[in-house]
Amino acid sequence: MANIFISYRREDAAGHAGRLCDRLSARFGHPRVFMDLQDIAPGQNFARSIDDTIAACKCVVVVIGPRWVESLQKRTQGAEDFVQHEIAAALRRDVTIIPVLVGGARMPTVGQLPPALSALSYRNALEVRDERFDDDVARLADAIGAHVGGDAGLSGLRHSTRARVVAALLVLAGLTGALVAWRMLRPAPIETTTTVQSTATPAPAPPVSATTVAPVSPARAFDGDWIAEVQKEGQPPFRIRLTFVVTGDAITGMVRYPTGDGPVLEARMAGNVLTFHTSHVPQFESTPAIIRYQAEAGADEIRFTATDDYGIAKGVARRRQPTP
Repeated sequence: MANIFISYRREDAAGHAGRLCDRLSARFGHPRVFMDLQDIAPGQNFARSIDDTIAACKCVVVVIGPRWVESLQKRTQGAEDFVQHEIAAALRRDVTIIPVLVGGARMPTVGQLPPALSALSYRNALEVRDERFDDDVARLADAIGAHVGGDAGLSGLRHSTRARVVAALLVLAGLTGALVAWRMLRPAPIETTTTVQSTATPAPAPPVSATTVAPVSPARAFDGDWIAEVQKEGQPPFRIRLTFVVTGDAITGMVRYPTGDGPVLEARMAGNVLTFHTSHVPQFESTPAIIRYQAEAGADEIRFTATDDYGIAKGVARRRQPTP
């Protein structure tokens, strides 16, 4: 049963919430982390479903992005607002609530909240910054662990690792015993003495030459210009251009969006999977857009997912053909 509940608004911080869910699931185990109430069946009482889910949780993580307050205030009186119900249910049950500020957001004041959520403003918030994401999420996970107990994911890993070690030792012991028994039971070899007289001079051994082939770096598969078709669910597709510059195993470059250019930052290879992010200030905006990528290059194309504060997009990039 899940005992960590992640509350967020899709139009505000879907990308950050997804990354938080992945990290917390890795630490505490997937069954212990609950993120979405979108699968509530038609006709089902959504308020009761929220209450039942919150009742089983020990900690509610409220992800607050830069548009969280604006989205909250746009909701009409009495409308079915999952987020308000989630937080209100947690406050009524006195469940531990940890507000998590992302994207440079600030903690809402009492005056910005409806009466049912006013107590949220007194909860101590934790900021998760893009430039220190790993460290901040580790602090968040430690705070959650103090309320929900040990790291189930790590505990399970330790138990499964211990079991595999014990099994391996048992197999090794069995093989050792079999080898000793075989040596004791096999017949002794018959010793013979043969004298061979040779007057021929042995031919010198031919020289051995070895050719070492340097492995090709997986990063090389990304080098060059690519044109990609990108689409978010329910939205029209658009086109971007990706340029990767590979120097050894280091990857830099640029992604050209319809709204501006963003440099490739913090590119890392894990096997044949490349992760990186870009940052640029779109036209008519004052704050930078952070877009995070996970990409895998094939023979002629790159398939990737791109995550930002508005959701997840999928794309396929193909090499840009040179102009004749």
